Amino acid sequence: MQKVLLMVLAVWMGVLSGTAAAERPANMAGTMDWHQDSNMAVWLQWDFHAYRDTDFFDFWGLEDQASCRWAPNGVGYEVKLPNYLALEVVVGYTGFEDDASNRLDEDEDEENSVSLDLDTFYIQFSVKRYWPLTDLLYAYGGFGADLMYLDGTVEYRNATTIYREESSDTIYGGHVLAGMEYRIGQRQSPFSVDLRLAYTLLQSVSLDQGLINVVNSDADTDFSSRDLNLGGFTLSAGIKYSF
Repeated sequence: MQKVLLMVLAVWMGVLSGTAAAERPANMAGTMDWHQDSNMAVWLQWDFHAYRDTDFFDFWGLEDQASCRWAPNGVGYEVKLPNYLALEVVVGYTGFEDDASNRLDEDEDEENSVSLDLDTFYIQFSVKRYWPLTDLLYAYGGFGADLMYLDGTVEYRNATTIYREESSDTIYGGHVLAGMEYRIGQRQSPFSVDLRLAYTLLQSVSLDQGLINVVNSDADTDFSSRDLNLGGFTLSAGIKYSF
């Protein structure tokens, strides 16, 4: 999945760079007035994740992608600063809802299953530097901090007992990002499309430690808890409005 995200970003940059070369004006793009058109922007964002560590999902046999993949799951706000710098904040949501069977039991005749219902809400702060390639095309890079709140339930059922663990936690992290923004139509157009790839490092959190402990005690087993880590690569596509 990580290779797919990198390939998509590379193709996007290649296509836009070719278009930009054909449209490059006689004057150098670097002489453009950064504040001439707009000072702020808002956008809708779609995120596609490739997590660095999927051990939690693999252990329980659960899907490691969001339940709703095609609806926009983030909104962003940006303020432009002098010298092609910008500050941005992105607020988003990702939900996981999945179930699997035949977990924590080697007897396939024994009916058992597990379900995950997890909501994650994140705020991402970034400092970015833009590099104008033409009047319509910009490349950028940046870094920043992440704050994420998780609220979820893991439920395990066998033939006789239902085990449930509810948990909520706030985790912190940081990220680096790189992307390209293309102004639609002409320089004065307020609309643009954006594609970026970010790599995020986040704290791990345990969602199933208490559940595993109780199952081990009741069934005389020695399973180990798997921490959930939602860090990794994120490919984000956005539609931006500048004003």
